[in-house]
Amino acid sequence: MSRDTDWHVFDKACDMTAMALRGKADDVQPAAAAELFAAIYGALKEAADGIESGGQQAGFQRGA
Repeated sequence: MSRDTDWHVFDKACDMTAMALRGKADDVQPAAAAELFAAIYGALKEAADGIESGGQQAGFQRGA
């Protein structure tokens, strides 16, 4: 995964974690928030790796 893609995945994982914990900051322990972030980041990274290693080029192909 390129550094740029990795940064976008990290940024999106931060956003999704913040949205999931919104309004619960008083009730959530830091370890639980870290575990949630790790799960979200891992899932997004796995999906991004799957997209990049798909072997197909974007766009239309001629003669198919």
